[in-house]
Amino acid sequence: MSGYDDAHQPFVAGVYPMLLDETCFFLAADFDKTGWREDACAFAETCRRLDLPAAIERSRSGQGGHVWLYADLNVPMLARMFDRRCRGYEAVGYTIVLPASAVPGWPAVVPLPSDLGWKQDYASSIRRLIRDGVDAPLANLFVHAARRVTPEAIGVDRARSATEAFLYRRLETLDATRARFALNANLPIPFDGRGQMEVDLLCANARVVVELDGAQHLA
Repeated sequence: MSGYDDAHQPFVAGVYPMLLDETCFFLAADFDKTGWREDACAFAETCRRLDLPAAIERSRSGQGGHVWLYADLNVPMLARMFDRRCRGYEAVGYTIVLPASAVPGWPAVVPLPSDLGWKQDYASSIRRLIRDGVDAPLANLFVHAARRVTPEAIGVDRARSATEAFLYRRLETLDATRARFALNANLPIPFDGRGQMEVDLLCANARVVVELDGAQHLA
């Protein structure tokens, strides 16, 4: 909304539709003057940690910016607004990293990893889960099973399931197999467009692979 005040000075004001309980579905935070970029980025990072879908835009003057927050992207109108802004940012070279609550249909109480590579790897799986119907318990199981194993993780910390953890611990208690198997190791086998295949348990010296609960059973 724009106009002139009593002193005939121009002004621009934001208008946000409020619900009866004094909440709203979207709002914007305004940042200007020196340091607006750092302030806006810090604000957006806090939103990301709280799993709130937020997007930064630069004001038309170039001297400030706005952080838009969309509280419920299951509302079609809000989802379209958010997607339109994201496409605009991507068109000028920005990379958009969406939190879990920015994925319509995904339980907002179950955070998704913000790592861009993880989202690229599992985007199709998430879409299929949403299409078929996914509740919070199932979403939690998926996120745990699909979590990235950090290169620093060793031993049982690399397990993605209770089955893997149990078998690995059992192998470590036996003299013949202790310290011989690695959990969730990568092999240079082209698979799923990634150029490598992850296997549940690998004994490299014996060239033995054990696949417990995946679609590919190699042992």
